[in-house]
Parts: sequence; C-alpha cells; structure tokens
Amino acid sequence: MKRLKMDKTKLSKNKICGIFAKTGFVCFAVSLILQVIITNKYAIKGNEMNRLKETKHELERQISLVTLEIVDSSSLASVEVKAKELGFVEHTVPIEIVGSSQFAAIR
Repeated sequence: MKRLKMDKTKLSKNKICGIFAKTGFVCFAVSLILQVIITNKYAIKGNEMNRLKETKHELERQISLVTLEIVDSSSLASVEVKAKELGFVEHTVPIEIVGSSQFAAIR
C-alpha cells in the first residue's frame, strides 16, 4: 500500500510540474508575441516620426528660400530695375504743393 501512495504522490507531483511547465511555456510564447507586436508598432511610429521630421526640415528650407526671394524682390535696387523696365523715368521737375483751395467741387 505504501508503494501505491508513493506512486500517487510522485504522479501528482509530475502532473503539477507538467502543468507549470506548460503554463510557463504558454506565458513565454504570449509574452514573446506581444513583445514583437509592440516593438513593431513603435518601430513603425519611429519611422513615421523620422519621415515627418524630414518633411518639416524640407518645408522649413522652402520657407527660407521663399523669404529670401521676397526680401530680394522687395529691395529698392530690384524695385528700381523693374520700374525702369516698365518704362518709369526719374522725376526731375520739383514737386509743387497744391493747397485744397484750388480744387472746385463738382455738383
């Protein structure tokens, strides 16, 4: 009888160890799968973030170029050149100040 009791306790200990081993393996597998999924998700977010940063830098560069164009176009030297190209001439006659009493009202 003692042998049967001993065999039953060994058998139950083996079952318990087997259950723990299977549970541990399942937990490890689930953990590994979740780790891969989460890492992949963050890697994709990182790639997207890098792409957005590159786009931001490109847009900032374009803004700088447009600002430089605006400054160059609005400089007095370029305005003068464009005015001469359009046929404007320099004013050589002195400007007379006209008072308001010289204007007549039209009814």
